[in-house]
Amino acid sequence: MQPLKLFYYFYIVLIPIFQILVCGSVRLFTWILFSSIIMVLILHKANEIFLNKMEITLILLVLALNIFYILFLEKDFFYGVFSYVIILSILLAKIFDEYCSLDELVSFVNKIYMIIISILFLEYIAYMLGFQEAIAEVLECELSSITQYKTLSNNFSDLLGVKIRGLNSSFMGAQVASQISAISFFWFFMIWASDRDRYSYLFYWAMLSLALLIVSPSATIIIAFVLVIGLIPIACLKCSENTNFVTIKTIYSVFLIMIIGFYLVLEFAFIRYQDLGNLFQIIVLEQFNVFLKIDIMEFLFGVDLEDLNYYIEGGPGEIGILSQTLRIGFIGMLLFGVFIFYVMKPLVGIFKQISIQESYYILAGVTTLLIHILSDIHYEVIFRDGVMELFILNLSLLLVFIKKYRYSP
Repeated sequence: MQPLKLFYYFYIVLIPIFQILVCGSVRLFTWILFSSIIMVLILHKANEIFLNKMEITLILLVLALNIFYILFLEKDFFYGVFSYVIILSILLAKIFDEYCSLDELVSFVNKIYMIIISILFLEYIAYMLGFQEAIAEVLECELSSITQYKTLSNNFSDLLGVKIRGLNSSFMGAQVASQISAISFFWFFMIWASDRDRYSYLFYWAMLSLALLIVSPSATIIIAFVLVIGLIPIACLKCSENTNFVTIKTIYSVFLIMIIGFYLVLEFAFIRYQDLGNLFQIIVLEQFNVFLKIDIMEFLFGVDLEDLNYYIEGGPGEIGILSQTLRIGFIGMLLFGVFIFYVMKPLVGIFKQISIQESYYILAGVTTLLIHILSDIHYEVIFRDGVMELFILNLSLLLVFIKKYRYSP
């Protein structure tokens, strides 16, 4: 288990930056390393780890789709990233369930997000001290296969009239810093709420995450953040028999946060777009025109490699999920959707049989996963190096929590 922990502790800090410094991709190497660590841990307790029928079916479908893509459609392993996420999420959940107690698992994830937020905080301090240009010069690489360090605009700074750019974080690129800040906030806050005495220190980490989200926001993540906050009391009232879990005060607070959030989104949007009509025309209507250029086979199974760059360049720049649909087709997206449904489906029944404290653990997994998924609507952040492994971690966490509470006495 220690090699797996070290992989996460060092990978999320070093690999994205290392790729830029050497100006070369090491994705294949890290995929092999991560997969090898998981397989060794699986084989070590092969007699005690079992896959259920649905998990076996999902893995076989993933493998079959890859074979069909490669042998019959000649698409050069187009479903590789999705295969990596689905299969390793299932296997990693088995490892966590077998090797870790719940307390050890929560502590492990706490440390990961502490590392990420600490780096993000130090980056903002460096920007405040005027090291923005120096960082940009050091982290410069023109290789298209890796995520670049970017000089990002910052709507919060624009509103205040200060010259501090948007954060990149250790993962690099647009939107990822605000996404990681939102995910960390929900994780820290929910774990703190589960036991406020034991996890009292996590409240300060949650507030630091929220502060970093505020000082380097993105419209997509604010929308996702507001939607998740709005969904929490609705889901709890619907799924939990304990109505004390959500109070009137909580509902009013959520309503106020949603109003402020959507107001900020509109303020940020009007910096770039003339009005709501112009925003809807550019972000929505013009993006879906790309489907008029493809045939039914391309819609179902994705476009050829030669056409992919043309379609993406000429169309879906604002809606990342369209790029993914073009790349792997409706069938590929449907299979990924079935996997997400498999992860989330048992939640309704679980909330009705667990305590409030246990509910916060489930909410920590659900809220972080929702931020990942909702943010992917705009940019394909969840499939960047490092972020993808965090996404796998969140999926496997939820699978572990669900199994533990679903079959607990």
